[in-house]
Amino acid sequence: MKSEIEKPSFAEKNFKFLNKLKDHIVQIEALLAYLVMMVAFLFIADEIPLPIPEWVFGLVFLLCLKFVMRVTNPNNSTRNRLTWACSIGGMTGLILGAITDVATGGLTGGQGSLLGASLGGMVGAALGDKIENYSNKKLNQDKESELIKYGEANLYLLSQSDSIKRNFQKVVEQSLNESEVTHFILFSLDSHLKSIDKYEDGNLWFVEVHLNNFTNLNETFNKAAINFHKKHNR
Repeated sequence: MKSEIEKPSFAEKNFKFLNKLKDHIVQIEALLAYLVMMVAFLFIADEIPLPIPEWVFGLVFLLCLKFVMRVTNPNNSTRNRLTWACSIGGMTGLILGAITDVATGGLTGGQGSLLGASLGGMVGAALGDKIENYSNKKLNQDKESELIKYGEANLYLLSQSDSIKRNFQKVVEQSLNESEVTHFILFSLDSHLKSIDKYEDGNLWFVEVHLNNFTNLNETFNKAAINFHKKHNR
């Protein structure tokens, strides 16, 4: 199936930009709140006698930084490396610190935590970009695939109605008439086939290869057929 992808309009481009800008503003606000919480917590911990070294709390905040830094679009190697250097450094610092500093009541002066944080930071800086890109690999593959609009996806599946009828009967041992095929296609598009909000404007797009696989009796088709059969045969 050949389908020419329309270029986004001026309004669509700006809508996408504004949504991305909003995400980054929210992330900055979250980081500022996180920083205030960290400073306040460390100040209070400094005033209260605790059985564990104070730098442990700093390492915990480093470890959790990745959970606050959720916006990664556009992708940036420096940001990826710094974020993962902090998180992995915090984790390894806690592990070595627990083995040395905490176990000795802080007698090592934080050397174990410093060594662990340094080693973890170097690992995070070296591999952070690869780790981040690997986690987004599947999503990027989908977005780079040929996408078609909801209406085009509906028309394509309608053109494959004979195949859909045949495969539906194989799954649930019941035939579909023309009207039921139309309803089954809409049911599948709405609740089973994976879609992407390409321009973040509420309009759904579908990956062409997913539609092709759907008509070839894959697992998604099986689930859609079974659920459609249950819904209309209660």
